[in-house]
Amino acid sequence: MPYNEPETRFYLIDPKLRAKGYDDPTRLKLETPAPVDIEGPKGRRRKVPGRTDYLICIEIGAMPAPLPVGLIEAKREAADPLSGMEQGKGYGDCRRFSIHYVFATNGHRYGEFNRISGLTTGPHDFDLFPTHAELAERYARDTGIDLSEPAANLLFTSDSPAYAENPRYYQSAAIRAVIAKILHCERDGQPARALLVLATGSGKTIVAANLLHRLNQAGRLAKPALLLCDRDELRQQALGKLRNVFKDGARIVTSDRGENSARNARIQIATYQTLGLDDDAKDVASFLTRHYPEPNSFSVIIIDECHRSAWNRWRVVLERNPDAIQIGLTATPRALREPKRQRREDQDITANNLAYFGRPVYEYDLIQAQEDGYLAACEIVRRAVSLDGETFTDAEVVLKKGVDIRTGKRVKRDALKPKYDAARFDNDLVIPERIAAMCKDLFEQLCANGGPEQKVIVFCTRDLHADRVAMQLNNRYAECCKTHEQTPKDRYAFKCTEQGGSELIETFRGSGQRCFIACTVDLFATGVDIERLNAVCFFRYLDSAILFYQMVGRSTAGAGVKTNLLFFTKGRPTERIWYYDLSGVKVGKKQPMTLAHFGFDKTGAVLDDDQLPDSLLRLLAEGVAESTEDSGAIDTTPIPAADAARSQPFPTFARLLASRGTADSESPLSWTLDIAARREKAREEMAPHLKEAARQKALAITIRSELAVLRRAKAPNETIEPILSRLSAAERAAREAQAKADAIDAAVFDLKAVNPRARSDRDNRTPEEVLTAIAVHQRTIDLALKRLKRLKRLKRLLEADRLQGDLEPEAQSPAPGLRSEPEQFELLLQD
Repeated sequence: MPYNEPETRFYLIDPKLRAKGYDDPTRLKLETPAPVDIEGPKGRRRKVPGRTDYLICIEIGAMPAPLPVGLIEAKREAADPLSGMEQGKGYGDCRRFSIHYVFATNGHRYGEFNRISGLTTGPHDFDLFPTHAELAERYARDTGIDLSEPAANLLFTSDSPAYAENPRYYQSAAIRAVIAKILHCERDGQPARALLVLATGSGKTIVAANLLHRLNQAGRLAKPALLLCDRDELRQQALGKLRNVFKDGARIVTSDRGENSARNARIQIATYQTLGLDDDAKDVASFLTRHYPEPNSFSVIIIDECHRSAWNRWRVVLERNPDAIQIGLTATPRALREPKRQRREDQDITANNLAYFGRPVYEYDLIQAQEDGYLAACEIVRRAVSLDGETFTDAEVVLKKGVDIRTGKRVKRDALKPKYDAARFDNDLVIPERIAAMCKDLFEQLCANGGPEQKVIVFCTRDLHADRVAMQLNNRYAECCKTHEQTPKDRYAFKCTEQGGSELIETFRGSGQRCFIACTVDLFATGVDIERLNAVCFFRYLDSAILFYQMVGRSTAGAGVKTNLLFFTKGRPTERIWYYDLSGVKVGKKQPMTLAHFGFDKTGAVLDDDQLPDSLLRLLAEGVAESTEDSGAIDTTPIPAADAARSQPFPTFARLLASRGTADSESPLSWTLDIAARREKAREEMAPHLKEAARQKALAITIRSELAVLRRAKAPNETIEPILSRLSAAERAAREAQAKADAIDAAVFDLKAVNPRARSDRDNRTPEEVLTAIAVHQRTIDLALKRLKRLKRLKRLLEADRLQGDLEPEAQSPAPGLRSEPEQFELLLQD
């Protein structure tokens, strides 16, 4: 029996590789966890093993680590070694693992893809597989790197022991790609610059720490290395990762009594604000120029989150250190689908990065990370807010008595913009009802999918908006806890922006007992790792593809849990709905519904009448009667009956589709529902109820004021009780009036798909006539039951007679006075 894949590795592949000089081909075995499927509220990791391959490496002398140059894909013994070796897959594997050769073998023969030449060759006899020395020589020839030169030692350095456990292949691949770029730049006399694109949550800071460890191992940190970021949170987060490698040799750059607190550190971590690069005044001496007056003060400079808009400020550091190895880290892919109105700032950032650093030397995107099982899957849930489809003019804002949310005073028209659409909501125009509705919907979504106490980030428009979102969510949570008789946990929803709340990030990241929903503007957009996040919710509109990609990345940083992405999107209000009625078509297993019933052939062409199914044509042949029910805003203009309609082509769905919603699309089988007209009619019907509700609410307020005066005066109960009764009656009347208005409003969208022109057979009989008909049917049923009982008795008689005949075969005729069997049967039926 042929070997399976693991057996092929053990018995056929590994012995031959050892004989070829690859001492331990499994030492760098490549394993990835199983992906997380979107199942249930929190997702589930597949109960199958992840992908397993192993790398083929070359070693030079007693260097700390071997250099992976190829990937071997083992196949079972009976498999074709060239299957799955297409060029696209070869390029993809080479890029993903930062290697140059992909091999596939069944233990007897092998195929090869060469990234340099782009050719796939084979199958070859596996005995001819290149030896270690031959592969090392080929790698040096193909890459142009002389492995005998001391500079090449950088290729054979190892990762820090702090991150040696459970290594991730793409992190090592990214580092090797950067090292290869550095060596090529130095060989060609070019500045050593490299750009890495790694998905958010994939460990860019760990990559930076291991890269610096390797450079230090190779003696490349004669001067300090600088890690530059743009936020204090990222700086502190990087310090923890780098101190795992360099201990106290990693420090944060701060001003300590006018001195640089990190002046003697091997690794220095700074923000551009600390270096004084956020001061636009050119004549102001910055921290950078005071404490790093000489050019080329650093051996290595790493820009974390280099897609950020601080490019122009970071450039000062890079230009003052032209001889330093300069590396840009970003989570934003260079190939984004640009929005219709891409921000000029986004274009400049992308152009500046590519122009300065060059094309990314390595890219590891979100989709690949999810497939590998390193990052969590996410489910996108779109929620709609009907108000977002409307545009408000300044006159309408004044008419609706808009108020300034800061002062509480009525806004004046001359202080307003001409128009406000959804993109300006919660930024220029705050609508409390909209915020309340969105928070209510979000809270209900959480309760329906695992409960309210989940880790969520809500991206808001600005600080004022974040304050109100947190307030609404906290109110919802308090009401929920009161209903379920539970003690509310501390700081359920909180604002976390640059203006305040950032001190709660650690609690939000680590505690399961407080700080569940972070309402932010863009503080969490980049870099801040929240590993166990359940949902990211967008309460804002974005016109930046870079910012959007970063925000989405917050949801995937920890594998093993599914994240929901909730989008409250802008949509145009529905004005009309066009219906086409095929409910009269009889369908079943032998006669299923087909495209022909819609008037299309298999290619999508419109069918002629003689090609239509009989079950469809029968709909008009049976006639159509106009409904006499009140159909609201449905157009019930009389349609010619079946006989008259015969002169016209059959009104199939295919023929009417293009004119849907117009008078030309009306037929005995189709009709249009005018939502706008229904809404307008509903407003008119709601008006008196709303007016009554407002009157009763005002009355209740007056009664409460009267009641307050009496209570302060300590009036007796017999005086207060009638007032309480009046208050209760006013509140009840207000609720009833509001409920009637709400019911009318809800009925607008109670869209019953009932053909108003369908035949309606009405029973016009009186109750007495119906009762008489029931009595007649009852007598028919009684008679039928009586006859069935007699037939049953006859059956017994016939069976007894046959039995008697078997005992006395000579008696062939009935006795005198007895009837024959047919005569008895006829008599019983007539009785």
